[in-house]
Amino acid sequence: GCHATLCVARARELATVPDEVDDVTAGALPLAGLTAWQALSEIAPPATSSTVAVLGADGAVGRLSLQLAAAREAHCVAPHERRTASPWYDLEEAEGSSRGVRVRS
Repeated sequence: GCHATLCVARARELATVPDEVDDVTAGALPLAGLTAWQALSEIAPPATSSTVAVLGADGAVGRLSLQLAAAREAHCVAPHERRTASPWYDLEEAEGSSRGVRVRS
């Protein structure tokens, strides 16, 4: 499984990990990436110019979901609870969120 210490794979199925990415991050990317990809490609693919609400946009799956939805030219809305002056720091520019919407818990 994906959490095994060792596995067997064909060389063509592997990718080189960039030097600036540690092994833990490289190992975790497929879990979050495949979850986001499946949600936005197989379960509920957004149409161009549709609006997509990404809950948990500051987490791994949420950040990748924002990028994938933005790449499909969807408008992304990211609800949040942060109480800082800049609640979405780099999310809006880097990940493609059209806007952050503050919600109360």
